[in-house]
Amino acid sequence: MLIAGMNDLNDAVAFALAAQSNWPASMYMPDGQFVMTYDSGEKAPDNEVLGPVTPRGGPSGDLQVMIEIAEDERFERQGDDLLLNLPLSFSQAALGVTATIPTPYGDEALEVPPGSQSGSVLRLRGKGIPRLGGTGVGDLNIRLHVWTPDELNDEQRHLFAELAKHEGEGPGRKGGFWSKLKEALGA
Repeated sequence: MLIAGMNDLNDAVAFALAAQSNWPASMYMPDGQFVMTYDSGEKAPDNEVLGPVTPRGGPSGDLQVMIEIAEDERFERQGDDLLLNLPLSFSQAALGVTATIPTPYGDEALEVPPGSQSGSVLRLRGKGIPRLGGTGVGDLNIRLHVWTPDELNDEQRHLFAELAKHEGEGPGRKGGFWSKLKEALGA
């Protein structure tokens, strides 16, 4: 049995086993991919002919499968790349942390550097989706989201007040054209 559209022999074997015996297959293919198997006279393990039999005992037909990928709510797909949102506490972003990141291939350790800002994107190369019909694999991009607590207990409030005494001014907003003009005119 030949299978068109598969990236490698492992995908082809997994697909053939799943098609013949209703086993789940584990493959990475884009949503909407069309896969067609061409019958070569083989029979399934239960002696059924693959594909529907034509009228008057003719040869079996071809099996056509439309691949539909169930979305993983952890990832947002962007072509061959994946995007993962990683929430961090203020202290994790300020001090840095080693975070465990889920990937389609298993968990990976990611070093979040000290001083990371909300909205920054870190990349795990080669941890995205394999490129169909080509070589290489996309990347897993991790967008950092610094979480600010809604409610503080007394100890947390005290610690943040102490921190505020020791930290300098936050990043200032540089004035635009009008504020520079006002400053130059002494207004």
